[in-house]
Amino acid sequence: MQAAASLKQTVTHLFDAVRFDDHARELEDSARSVEGDLETALNKLEAQTEELSNFLAAMKVEREEVLKELSHQVGEFLVTAKEQAKSKLQKSARQQLEDLRGAISSEKDKALKSLEAYFAAEPLPVGPPVFAVPPGGEPPDAGGSVAGTATGQQAGPYQAGPPEPVQPPTRRRRFFGRRQGEQ
Repeated sequence: MQAAASLKQTVTHLFDAVRFDDHARELEDSARSVEGDLETALNKLEAQTEELSNFLAAMKVEREEVLKELSHQVGEFLVTAKEQAKSKLQKSARQQLEDLRGAISSEKDKALKSLEAYFAAEPLPVGPPVFAVPPGGEPPDAGGSVAGTATGQQAGPYQAGPPEPVQPPTRRRRFFGRRQGEQ
């Protein structure tokens, strides 16, 4: 039961690492989106300012002094409004980017910790080595050693290791009362 719980925990660490990494990538995409939105908003603000400036320049050509003065005042207001809007947009975008970068950093740290936990875990415990036991002999103790091997002595003709291959029988088998090869 312990091996199953250990395996489940190890696989959970791996899934968590992948999940946190995916979330970090989504946040990075959001950060790029915020940067793109800021660029778009600043370009739109610049286009509107230029359009109004062109309109005001056309008004300055007029001969009436009142229109020239009004055009000049509106132009100054336009420059001030543009700078305030630009500052507000940049401040908002900067705050969003800081929040996203913090979340990205947190998610990457979580992913890294989950990967570290995954690599540090031993999901399936390694059992003791397999020993050949002579007929009527004693099985190895719980530590997985054969009596006499702790001091470096041989345990007799039966030593640890893979069993020798079994040779197939040399006699022919009978199928349905006939020998192989008979018709």
